[in-house]
Amino acid sequence: MSKPDPVVEIEEEAEAPMAVDSDVAKHISEISSKDLTYFNTKNGTFYTKAKEILQTDDFEAAMTIVATGLTTLESMLQGQDNHESLAPLYYLYGTTLLYSIEESQDSAEASVMAQGAEQSAEDLEIAWENLESARNIISKMSCEGSEEEERILDLAQIHLRLADLSRINGHYEQAISDYESCCDSRRNILTGDKVWDRKIADVEYQLGMTSMELAAQAEKNLMNKEGGDGKTNPAIAVMAAASGMELPDESQKVDLSAPEINALREKAIRHYVQCARIFAGIIALKSGEDPNKISDADESLENNENKKMAASEAKAASSSNVQEIASKALKNIRERVSKVKPSSEDDKLAIEDFSDILDVIQETIDACETDREGLRDVVEMRKKVEEEINKDDANPFGQSSAEEGTTTIGFGTSDSKPSAAASSATTMGFGGASTSIGFGSSSETAKTVTPMMVVKKKKKAPTLEKVEAKKPRAE
Repeated sequence: MSKPDPVVEIEEEAEAPMAVDSDVAKHISEISSKDLTYFNTKNGTFYTKAKEILQTDDFEAAMTIVATGLTTLESMLQGQDNHESLAPLYYLYGTTLLYSIEESQDSAEASVMAQGAEQSAEDLEIAWENLESARNIISKMSCEGSEEEERILDLAQIHLRLADLSRINGHYEQAISDYESCCDSRRNILTGDKVWDRKIADVEYQLGMTSMELAAQAEKNLMNKEGGDGKTNPAIAVMAAASGMELPDESQKVDLSAPEINALREKAIRHYVQCARIFAGIIALKSGEDPNKISDADESLENNENKKMAASEAKAASSSNVQEIASKALKNIRERVSKVKPSSEDDKLAIEDFSDILDVIQETIDACETDREGLRDVVEMRKKVEEEINKDDANPFGQSSAEEGTTTIGFGTSDSKPSAAASSATTMGFGGASTSIGFGSSSETAKTVTPMMVVKKKKKAPTLEKVEAKKPRAE
């Protein structure tokens, strides 16, 4: 993203305070003639103006307006911190701050990130406090009709952003819980033809990605546990650092059994398929086709735990067959998508973008087993290092053992297999569908998202990082 012209930037900075003052006066005039309610704030000047500024990625200016709005409302409410009229601004401040953190992490150099780690942690805490305050208020509200549906979708959006925040901190289990709450709410409201909405696709992808990350973390811990007492020999750490070998994160100990890890991976694959089905359905609608036919997949892959499957389907969907079935189903979906004809030039461009997303999901599913094997190779390498170092500890004056160990392991040689697990788990993702900075309608299905995916593709096709950058920051 190119920087604005310095002269323009200076002019904008000079005009910003005047704009904020004008908005304050306008909003005070508005709220003096209206009740202090959730929906009046959401449709008011502070909220709508901040969302407008977010389109330009000026997070600081947007947060300044939101903070001014909060201060104004709080002075009128005289200490009623949990009043419903504050919730939209709590959400908008928290999600904007979180989005600025996400973008800085994507673009910052490692050294800069290290220096700003303390500030980032403080910002994350502030973002969480604002999002949690909004969640508490909205979850206790009672509405009717269309306002109730809007309230549920707004609450779902908050759960999405809380999940994004948990995922940044490596708390994958909590993130999955919030993503599931978001997904359930959206599916309950966006039914029938409304189901072909990328709001659902985004959170399905997030569930798939985060479940895979949790499974990789749990499997790493399980393998480390099976290899000994789980403690890392300092010498191993030194050798691992020199060789680029990844060691388990001792601060994150997810204790899952092998069957639980397999079930988690299978669930992740089903979420990926559901995401692909939604995008295929959106493509079908843009082409005048039946979305159900274009997005049809093997019934055993339906991401509905309450669905009653025939015994043969249940057996087919078990164990490692899930990946094979999912890969085949997605290839069939992509083949049907390749044959549709867009209704207009704009639809053609959107279909191309969504087709790129389907390609990436296919790569993700197909790479699952390869990534798992890579993780096993890393853990096995670690065990070998530990065995050799333990031999050296037992025979500190012997030379053959150490030399043998170093030669056999062969750090840095072409025989070493790099771990693909970390690559798959961390370089892909609908980064929180977090582009949904503001609450809004689901009419954005024709547009694209951020930070939904940050992908490195083997081919020179547009990456999802570029695809999603086209979606407006606020809905």
